[in-house]
Amino acid sequence: MFRHNSLNTSLFRSTLLTILGLSLIVAAPLSTRAGEKMSKRAIKEMIGAAKTASDHQALADYYNAEAAKAQGKADEHAKMAEWYSKAGEGVKKIPYAPGTISHCDRLEKHYQAAAEDLRALAKEHETLSAKAK
Repeated sequence: MFRHNSLNTSLFRSTLLTILGLSLIVAAPLSTRAGEKMSKRAIKEMIGAAKTASDHQALADYYNAEAAKAQGKADEHAKMAEWYSKAGEGVKKIPYAPGTISHCDRLEKHYQAAAEDLRALAKEHETLSAKAK
């Protein structure tokens, strides 16, 4: 009797875990927030299906979140270039890591441009959201 009960309990637990796992897999795309990492496929589907004000606002929120990340990277590289410049002060023959400083400057400009482009996309979707209301 104990063995039969243990088998039923084990089978019940396995079934419950499988159902729970499947429900999480199905619910995950539905619960993704704008600030969370989204797959390219999910974004493509969101763009293709955007019809309502809330659809466009969700895309605007996503692009604003991505713009904030890019701006953060730009700020980070600007600060790093400053640190490398200060670290090289007083070096007589060769300034400290001149290639690194230009590398940081280049990345700062790249991320800054990306942030501006993403903010522009967000603004477009905010405009579409307002028109859809």
